[in-house]
Amino acid sequence: MNFERRLTGLQEKMGELGVDLAVYGSCQNFQYLTGLPIEWRRGRDLIHPEDNVFVPVEGDPILTLSKASEGHAEGSWIGDVRVLESDGSYKELVGKVASDLGWEGGRVAVGESLWGSTWLEVARAFKGAKFRRGSGLMDHLRMIKEPAEIDVLRRVAKLTDEVMEKIVSGIGDGVTMRDLRLDIEMLGRRKGASNVSFASTAGFVKSGSEANGRINNYEMDQPLEEGSVIYFD
Repeated sequence: MNFERRLTGLQEKMGELGVDLAVYGSCQNFQYLTGLPIEWRRGRDLIHPEDNVFVPVEGDPILTLSKASEGHAEGSWIGDVRVLESDGSYKELVGKVASDLGWEGGRVAVGESLWGSTWLEVARAFKGAKFRRGSGLMDHLRMIKEPAEIDVLRRVAKLTDEVMEKIVSGIGDGVTMRDLRLDIEMLGRRKGASNVSFASTAGFVKSGSEANGRINNYEMDQPLEEGSVIYFD
């Protein structure tokens, strides 16, 4: 992946918008920028608040990691990685980041998944900061896929076809929407998927039924009956 392109593109957008610093916690933008496979799709409350990347409008970013995430340090292209020791203070660590970046005030863009406690430490350390949302600063980069990303998308499409071919051929009377949703994800993982972007959907609709404002007119554990339509997402 071309992380230099991503960093440069982000910093150019920051310059256009007058943003002096961008801070991302564990989220899709964090993963896009750092390349670290830190889990963020499930259990947001289990993500470590110390896992953040600080990106100045000029110069190199600084990555902070919790002790539990220390193993990811070697997998990052970022040269300045700071791991919070078990007996360390994140307040002091963030303060050192601000000092090393030469902070003298300005605008800070904050990603949507930053912990409240982290945001407070950022506000204390980066004195005089004016905040704005940072979630969309890399949209223009992410919409144009790099060759390596296109290769991944092709492999995912092939895997999805294989999964759905098996799922559809195995549908029979009595199966439920919950059964199919779980089967899709589990079969995908067995075939090598590292995760899902969102929970798989298998919906049942009885043919000829009256509209009721719902996408499905089956309950999650209601067995499939003949004469129904099935849709997938």
